[in-house]
Amino acid sequence: MSPGCVRSCRCRRTSAAVFSPVGLLLLPTSASRIASGDHAGLITQVDRTVRDLDVSVAFYHDVLGLPFVVPPTPWFEGNDLARGLGVEPPVALRIALFEVGDGPTWFEILQYRSPASRTERALPQSDVGAAHVAFHVDDIEATYRRLTARGVTFRGAPHLIHRHESGVEEWMAFFDDLDGKTLALMSQVRPPS
Repeated sequence: MSPGCVRSCRCRRTSAAVFSPVGLLLLPTSASRIASGDHAGLITQVDRTVRDLDVSVAFYHDVLGLPFVVPPTPWFEGNDLARGLGVEPPVALRIALFEVGDGPTWFEILQYRSPASRTERALPQSDVGAAHVAFHVDDIEATYRRLTARGVTFRGAPHLIHRHESGVEEWMAFFDDLDGKTLALMSQVRPPS
């Protein structure tokens, strides 16, 4: 997707993650593609390691309302898993997978029993490797009020981050997950006709 691209342009937008001036954005509406040689490939999954899967499932599923693709799994392990994930064996982990788009776009949370985490807190956003995930919503103000009523603490009210030449505005509101990792709501606001 080219910078400044809005739904009226010719590129397709599907449920995927894209990079923006404010970080990694997960846009679960119509869609973003990334160039991969001579063809484009969809980003179909973003994951995040959590401290406690069951507690995080309650947040992502019950509070944010993300539907399951795969409900919380039992523990599984294996050396092939360690090689594939690029971590030292032995590996033991559980996952839950959520649908976040209108296509095969998934948000996965993982809890490792081993290897143990080397950090106690989420990385600050300015550290290499830190990332945030933003969920596209149709009405950012209504979603902000609904999630606030459900106990989500936002860092501030929804605010304008960019205005396209067409007048379409990009709005965001940031909050943390239960492990202190940054999440956001994102919405496009169209000018009155």
